[in-house]
Amino acid sequence: MFTLLFLVATSGAKKYKGEDVFSKKERRVISILVANNHFKKARVSQSALINPSIFAAYLNKLDPYSKYFTAKEMAFKRKRENKKRLGIGLDLLLSGKKILGVPVKGGPAYQAGIKTPSYICTINQRKIDASKLASYQFLAKFVAGQNVEVQTASKKGEKFKLYKIQAKSFTQSHVSIEHLSAYDVLSIRQFSDDSTINIKKHLRSLSPQKPLVIDLRFNPGGDLYATIDTLSFFLKKDITVAYLKENSNRAPLPLKTVSGQVVLHKKIYILLSQFTASSAEIFAQAIKHYMPQTVFVGRATTGKCLAQKTYLLDNKSAIQLSVSEVLNAQKVRCQNKPLTVDINIKNIETMPLKQVLSSLHRLK
Repeated sequence: MFTLLFLVATSGAKKYKGEDVFSKKERRVISILVANNHFKKARVSQSALINPSIFAAYLNKLDPYSKYFTAKEMAFKRKRENKKRLGIGLDLLLSGKKILGVPVKGGPAYQAGIKTPSYICTINQRKIDASKLASYQFLAKFVAGQNVEVQTASKKGEKFKLYKIQAKSFTQSHVSIEHLSAYDVLSIRQFSDDSTINIKKHLRSLSPQKPLVIDLRFNPGGDLYATIDTLSFFLKKDITVAYLKENSNRAPLPLKTVSGQVVLHKKIYILLSQFTASSAEIFAQAIKHYMPQTVFVGRATTGKCLAQKTYLLDNKSAIQLSVSEVLNAQKVRCQNKPLTVDINIKNIETMPLKQVLSSLHRLK
């Protein structure tokens, strides 16, 4: 996924019977946005534009990733996306109704004992429902020093652990490297311009003798063009690694690597899970295609090959639209086609890294 923000001027939504409704001008702007930018070039009926709730349901029927965000939801997203923020240091990833809490290394949750990703039951005795802002809005409102209780489930979902965490300021890092005895392990949590710079630096530190493990278990994607830049560290210049297809009337646009190859003739293992999605899947597919000795380890991925852009309205709400299909390096549609693994490791998403590597060493 890559997300770009565009500001679109409209009038503010009106109130009607306790619920926002779109003004005539807003309906016109939104109709044009969807018709001109969604990859299906869909035409929105007026009945789908009565209010945000009905419009959100309409977008969900177009595809799973086109969404309407209220102003409050957008404010929450901005706070949670900041690299420097105040909180408990848990990234929350969704799989159906289950929520995986992935600790930021060195952050408050990590310091309180959540060293490995764990499924979250409650935070401050509250269950989180991803479809209801009211159930999770408090996650962006912690104050320094506030005590927060996080209850996690065991791997079998039978027992609970309770952690007491003190909210603090922390910095999110999307890239890290560990030089272990048998492997070099590069963890990438998101693709972005910042992560690309750090990835290149870490790749220059690799041992020539050791295999490289790339951990994408908790990577939901990110900037597609940053992903292409990262692939350029592994592949020669002008290699087509994916295609963007906006609609059936245009030829797919090839996405090619640029100069900057760092990694040569390296044995690579890529760790995957059901939380690996979007640009992370494109990255893994391209590496496997051009470096066929690459081994996928873990569990099948999400199967997301649609690219989004976000359009901001002047009332601070926003529309996220899937604007392109992403085809893989073989020019094949990959939407709803999860990547399968060569070595299956059950529950890889909650395993400590060293346990994963131990299993890999035993199974390969």
